[in-house]
Amino acid sequence: MKSDNETLALIHINQRILRAEDEGDEATLALLLHPDFNIVRSNGEKQGRQTFLEAVLSNKNLGRTADQVEVRRYGECAVFTCRMTTIRDKEGKDVVSHFWNTRLFLRQDKEWRCTAWQVARFPQLD
Repeated sequence: MKSDNETLALIHINQRILRAEDEGDEATLALLLHPDFNIVRSNGEKQGRQTFLEAVLSNKNLGRTADQVEVRRYGECAVFTCRMTTIRDKEGKDVVSHFWNTRLFLRQDKEWRCTAWQVARFPQLD
């Protein structure tokens, strides 16, 4: 993966997204999302920007971490992918789950904003 300033900026933005999502920080997430943002959750549910932001508090404190990061840039667009791991479920029980996150970013007013996000759950292997 090429590590120029733009790529590093996108990695940093995604770290901020991960942290804000796990802390339930709706205000920070709102700054990082494009006005036309949408997400496809791991259960197939599609949510627009406002619905996603309204659900932030109910999806916090899952112990999120990310690895296997990759960034691909295409002019004013970029695709960020990573494996995201959670260590708790919404009830606070210790449960390790893995998800593949794919996020599309557009440059808006010289800043990168996430416009689309798709989450796929890895199967639980015993």
